[in-house]
Amino acid sequence: MHRNNQISVVLFLFCFLATAATWAQQAAAPDLNTILVHIEQAQVESHAHMAPYSVTREYKFFGDDRQHAKSQVLAKVDFAPPNEKNYTIEKSSGSGQGEKITRKVLDHEKSMAKGDESVALTRENYDFEYLRAETINGRRAYVLQLTPKHNDKNLIKGLAWIDAETFHPLRVEGEPAKSPSWWVKSVKLSLTFGQVGDMWLQTGTQAIANVRFLGPHTMVARDVNYQLPVQMAALSTQKSLPAPPPVPVAAVKKRPTRPALGAGASIIAVRR
Repeated sequence: MHRNNQISVVLFLFCFLATAATWAQQAAAPDLNTILVHIEQAQVESHAHMAPYSVTREYKFFGDDRQHAKSQVLAKVDFAPPNEKNYTIEKSSGSGQGEKITRKVLDHEKSMAKGDESVALTRENYDFEYLRAETINGRRAYVLQLTPKHNDKNLIKGLAWIDAETFHPLRVEGEPAKSPSWWVKSVKLSLTFGQVGDMWLQTGTQAIANVRFLGPHTMVARDVNYQLPVQMAALSTQKSLPAPPPVPVAAVKKRPTRPALGAGASIIAVRR
């Protein structure tokens, strides 16, 4: 009898602790609908803060050898609100396929700049599921499961890390809801986002495509330099003034370079 009482107490404690843990998780988990409302509001506010900018972006393309790029391309992208994007290829080296793909990626980016809401992180485009909260780059983030509602190559099936304070995306990882080409068996995307001036932009891209008959190929894009409205106005003023006398090299103080801030993203397969 005494032993049965001991077993009953142990079972009661086990059940109580399991239930308490569930209560704690439910209490800690925020309301998904509230998160989604804030995410959509943050996107509207971000769009309202869009300003002209110019970015020099570097693209690298890798085959089986991830240590040595098969080709590198340097492009300059100019954005003018509300939806005008243009680019120029400033430098290209290695395989000519790299420049060909870069042009297709940037042409696609130009078309996506036309205010297309069909790819936004909204409830019209995705079903969301709250998974957990975790820290990414020192920021507390909500991790959401993304399930596209449309079979669209611009929508991503995967995960989104949403800043718990600003409700802007910090990272999105997954694969396109629809393959961009028959030649591509699968694509894994990793997109990062960050603040550029008063704007919230995509800040990095890595895409690994498994190409039929050719195996894995990787594209990595990073920003080399940004020019924001104040800087662009200063450059314009400098061009209209007579050139100043040369400054001795010894008198020039080096300024720290601005960290890379933004990179466009999209994956377009190109038949070789």
